[in-house]
Amino acid sequence: MGMKGLELVEKKKAVLQECVAEMKKLLDDAKKCYAEEVMLNEEMLLVDGCFILEFFYRSRSLELKKTAEKEGKKPTDGGDNSNSKVRKLQASALII
Repeated sequence: MGMKGLELVEKKKAVLQECVAEMKKLLDDAKKCYAEEVMLNEEMLLVDGCFILEFFYRSRSLELKKTAEKEGKKPTDGGDNSNSKVRKLQASALII
């Protein structure tokens, strides 16, 4: 791996550590949202947050794709946002 690759890896690690540190600050407030005591940690909050963002992204991408298809344009979402994947994400979001 070249120097730029190592720099990128280090930058990603730093961003991840910063995100985990921010989630740690919110941990007590998050626990207050539950009626019963729950076992939460900052990593769980971060993963759940990323899941929710991915859900919104895929849902919006699917909407844009459908709109483009209706208008006879080629979708440019750049990803595989099939209906089944979005439905699976929606079902998983209901569990949260």
